[in-house]
Amino acid sequence: MFQTIVVTTDFSANSAVAVPPAVEIARAFGARIVLIHALEATGPEAAGPEAPGPAMAAGLAAMAKEQLEQFGARHIGDRAGWTAEVVFGPPYAAIADAARRHGAGLVALATHGRTGLRHLLLGSVAERVVRTAPCPVLTVRAEAD
Repeated sequence: MFQTIVVTTDFSANSAVAVPPAVEIARAFGARIVLIHALEATGPEAAGPEAPGPAMAAGLAAMAKEQLEQFGARHIGDRAGWTAEVVFGPPYAAIADAARRHGAGLVALATHGRTGLRHLLLGSVAERVVRTAPCPVLTVRAEAD
């Protein structure tokens, strides 16, 4: 049923709560995990005076990839097969696109539990992923912030 599971992280402790259930599912189904981190302002669609130049964008992507490798080693280790990938664009769209490209059977991500005005102003990446992903989405509630 699940051959590939996309697991997302923003490198926060809260985002790590989605990893253990994803690892257990991967082990049960013999699936591999694609651990992703989305960089919003460094993709080809980034423009405007605040957008980083190509050299800075490449540097940010390289730093994110290194952090992603460390995160994966710490939270997944050798408990499941995994690869790390930095994706670009608005996080919800980049996550859904990665799931599509990898033929994922599941996306696993943490939801930060924002409510009220913070939810209205900041939106919910998890909510948007649920609406746009091409496969089921496992949301794991982290501590409210």
